Formats: sequence, structure tokens, C-alpha cells
Amino acid sequence: MRPSRLLILGLLVFLWSSALTAEADESESWDVNNIPGTPRDISIDTTSGTWMSLDVSPDGRTIAFDLLGDIYTLP
Repeated sequence: MRPSRLLILGLLVFLWSSALTAEADESESWDVNNIPGTPRDISIDTTSGTWMSLDVSPDGRTIAFDLLGDIYTLP
């Protein structure tokens, strides 16, 4: 019977800590137009990527692809 009491106590502590975390998250809402900190440009040099999508424009002059969540175009 003692192990079940420990299990219940552990579950209650887990649920209580999860509720506190959820309350803290609600007070800090994310605003895309008001990012925290100072933005800065970072140069990235890569030779490969995963889960990339690629498409060619209808006139065949431009290639568009996404990499790391950003969309790029090449002439």
C-alpha cells in the first residue's frame, strides 16, 4: 500500500507544478511585432538542408525554396 501512496503523491506534485507553469505561461503572451531583445543579422553558410521545398516560377526564370523556415528566391 505504501508504493501506491508514493505514486499518488508524485502524481499530485507533478500536476501541481504543471498548473503553476501553465499560469506563468498565460501571463507572458508572445507578440510577433514586439520581439524581446535586440534583433541582429547572422550570416549562415550551409551546403545541405532537410525537408526543403522547391518550385520554379511559371516563366522559368526564378527558383523559390525554403530553408530553415525562410523562403529564398534565385534568378
